[in-house]
Amino acid sequence: MTKDEYLESQRGKTYTEIVAKQPMETVQGSLLKLHYQELKTILGAGGLRLHLQTFVADTQEKQFALSAANETFTEQYMADPDFKVNFTVQKVLDAFNATVALGVIPPEIGQELLDLAKYQRPVFDLTREDCAAYFGPAGWVEIAESSAQRINIQLDSKAPETTSIIVQWQDASGDWYHATAVHGILAARVYQASLPYYGTPRKLRWKCEYMLDVAVTAV
Repeated sequence: MTKDEYLESQRGKTYTEIVAKQPMETVQGSLLKLHYQELKTILGAGGLRLHLQTFVADTQEKQFALSAANETFTEQYMADPDFKVNFTVQKVLDAFNATVALGVIPPEIGQELLDLAKYQRPVFDLTREDCAAYFGPAGWVEIAESSAQRINIQLDSKAPETTSIIVQWQDASGDWYHATAVHGILAARVYQASLPYYGTPRKLRWKCEYMLDVAVTAV
């Protein structure tokens, strides 16, 4: 499924819901300080510490691997905020797999450690802005030049969820700048916000992430 296919399948839902329920994937990550308690359990009740203490390192290769494992899984190091075993770095993963292959870490515990470091992440990394770009208005809606100091928003139908309207003003060179933003728009009613005083009439424009049943005017 592509991003656009997913978005199309969610048409009619709020952007917050679409983002929250977007497809996730399991990816390999790192062992971190946040895994401290789980690592202690694996070392203790899981038997890894006893295995390391009783493992017979009868070759130099096994001795190096055992030393590295013992150093990595000390409680002092695991509790350090900077503790990290980054399995996303191929050299680190290769060294870990070699340690397992040598028997220094039992295969089942090795897999448990790898699984512990996995996490869920969004497949498409969608944001509400992505949803607005797909479903929402094409762009900015311009308002005629005005020297008004207040923006009036007449919302005639309830918004799908709480949203905002952003207002910009244009200077003499044609560049656009932020004028104001009206947040918390949801119920059908009138919303108002102050505009900066320009001294001379300026062209205004507004934008919302949703296509609303709304009239925006400078008053």
